[in-house]
Amino acid sequence: RGSDAAFAHEKVKQLLWHAWQRVNSSMDWVFCIRTFGRSGIDPVSRAKIRGGGIMDLTLGMLRQRGLLDCPEFLQRLHIFVAHNDPHFAKGCYEKVLGELSDRIIVGVRGADLQVRFIEECFLPGTHVVVADDNIQTLEEAPPVAEKDKASQKEKNRPLVDLHAADLRDLVARAAEAMRRHQAHLWSISPTYNKLYLTHAQSFNLRLGLTYGALFGFIALHEPELYSQYGQVKDDLERSVRYFHRDRVLIRFGRVGAKKNFTPGVFNKNKGGISASLGSEDKHQEEAKEALEKLVREFKGYIRLPGDGDIKKDKEGKAKRQSDGTPAYNMAKCGVVFLWNRQLGLRKVPEDKALLAGFRCGRCRAGKSSGGGKKCCCVNPNYQETYDIFRAEHQGQGEDEIEKKFKAMVEDPEQREHYQMLASLQLEKLQWQKPKKLRARPSLPSRSSAPKRPRSEGLEAKAEGRERKRQKKK
Repeated sequence: RGSDAAFAHEKVKQLLWHAWQRVNSSMDWVFCIRTFGRSGIDPVSRAKIRGGGIMDLTLGMLRQRGLLDCPEFLQRLHIFVAHNDPHFAKGCYEKVLGELSDRIIVGVRGADLQVRFIEECFLPGTHVVVADDNIQTLEEAPPVAEKDKASQKEKNRPLVDLHAADLRDLVARAAEAMRRHQAHLWSISPTYNKLYLTHAQSFNLRLGLTYGALFGFIALHEPELYSQYGQVKDDLERSVRYFHRDRVLIRFGRVGAKKNFTPGVFNKNKGGISASLGSEDKHQEEAKEALEKLVREFKGYIRLPGDGDIKKDKEGKAKRQSDGTPAYNMAKCGVVFLWNRQLGLRKVPEDKALLAGFRCGRCRAGKSSGGGKKCCCVNPNYQETYDIFRAEHQGQGEDEIEKKFKAMVEDPEQREHYQMLASLQLEKLQWQKPKKLRARPSLPSRSSAPKRPRSEGLEAKAEGRERKRQKKK
């Protein structure tokens, strides 16, 4: 099925054999650019193409960061072209690449097939980073202090441009995150909206779209992870397949890439997937067919939007897009992700308790401890956070652990990190019998100041109001 049929072809086997002779298998990580129809030169007229070519875009971005002047990075760099790409057959790539033409690896046509081809070129365990050929710039938002998140100044903060060392550091951070969380796939943010990047998490582990512009994976050579439903929705299919295997994805929310054309939209002058398919009708047809098949195979993770997902204005009327179709609350890739949705307590089966997400112990126990009322709080999972923190600092002494834990709670980034770990651990367990849940120690309050009795608080408020009246007089 799908890519399996293509890779059973004798021509593809020959291309793989030649690629094995050329790739550098001694590196712990490699940087691969997949390109199609984007040399920047018209194969027939030899005139420059509007929008620029690979040397103006992704390779130009790498040159600005000094990476193309680094011999060590050049050993990691591989440029994968399709054997039947007119730009390759007519020698356009060799002309524009110059000395970099020795980094060309001849692969197959199709973004999805090319990723599989790239993976099979390298040994299992290799960290493979894949980039599109039309990235104009790659930028990362600086960290925002907790106290400044709501300020207008922070919302308009410009992004910090990545330097050469930062790009290597991003790959190193991704490798460490995958090792720590037992993941095998990572990506940058699917948006270049500067306001979103500035206020996003540094990275998260939940199900979502791993953006195909720049992503990385550990080569596993497992057939169930290869894309089977075409190249238009290749990044969505890769996301759900890896999440189904690992129950975790690494997505860096503060790193974004700007491309020379709108991602996921057909454009005859665009190159890449648009040039490979040739027409907008084929693009839309493949996208629709891929979504239907993915929803059918991974119905526990994604679904198509329905009437309940239509956006509404303040008056309750349905919003419409420019073409008159309904505007849905969904991901830009065309689906609604289900794994992150939490069921209300009323939907929990009587004999089970929902462990996933940020619910308190009473909610997960499935029963209220008193009063006959069900608990509806959505407090962070402090108890599991506390257990994970203690496990990581085991052997340092009770006083030292408590001291470090209080410091962690006051640090927004550390607290977010450990709460995310605790949530992931619960998601892996998912449904359990309530009797298996054990009591956990309660966490110390975030504030060390003792709470005042309610009566004292009311008296203080009354005194404050009286002082305000006297000032006005």
